[in-house]
Amino acid sequence: MSEKFQQACAVPYQLQNNHITFCLITSRSRGDWIFPKGNIAASETPQEAARKEAFEEAGLEGEIVADLGEFTYTKKGFVLLTSIQLIKVTHYRETWQEQDRQRCWVSPVRAQELIERGEMRTALQNATHWLSKHGQ
Repeated sequence: MSEKFQQACAVPYQLQNNHITFCLITSRSRGDWIFPKGNIAASETPQEAARKEAFEEAGLEGEIVADLGEFTYTKKGFVLLTSIQLIKVTHYRETWQEQDRQRCWVSPVRAQELIERGEMRTALQNATHWLSKHGQ
């Protein structure tokens, strides 16, 4: 049986002064602003992989609150199907495994300005829609 998802994308958010903020990190390849994402191991669910990527790439811990669908993109000639997982951050560390990446917390409007990649904009739009609908 083949895996349904090859990658998982974590869309981390928190409430700061009753306003939603998202955590973005820089990509390794171009240094542009993205959400944490990575491959799903054979023994992992998309939710487990998203939590792992958020922890490794940004030092974030939290709970999955929604599966926001999926997007596809091409990397090195491969088309990757990526599960989008919304994570409510409960804790973040001052140091983390992939600390060569920058991390920032921004409003949804600022995230829209910073994110250049179309698939990451899709993840942001899905997250802001879900959060506005569910009152998080």
